[in-house]
Amino acid sequence: MDLPSDDKNSQEQSSEQLTDGKKDFIGKLLNLIDQRDLNEINRVQRHQLARFEKTNEMLVNCNALSAARYEMAMKEIRRFGRVLKQMREDLDYIHQRTKFINQKYYQQHPDAFKSLKNKGNVLEEAEDEES
Repeated sequence: MDLPSDDKNSQEQSSEQLTDGKKDFIGKLLNLIDQRDLNEINRVQRHQLARFEKTNEMLVNCNALSAARYEMAMKEIRRFGRVLKQMREDLDYIHQRTKFINQKYYQQHPDAFKSLKNKGNVLEEAEDEES
């Protein structure tokens, strides 16, 4: 749909007026603010930016150091876990062996074990009396 040429001209004039109005408004705003103040604001913002960049770099370094130490700690924890697991297996084996040996000797020498058991009860009673 084509607009008549008069409508096109009036639209161009109104858009030029808006553009001119915007330029006037911006110009008046710029005249309200002193250039020295703008320069000071700009300087302060750059200074803050430099401080933020420095802080950011420090945080990156801290995170890298923390990650490295965390990895070292995890390796040690895994190693300690393996050692504890091996110790438990060793203790379970020792317990089984002593239980087996006790059963074997009990079968071969039941009288000796009965007298040891009685002595053990006497020792336990003595410990209970001391407590």
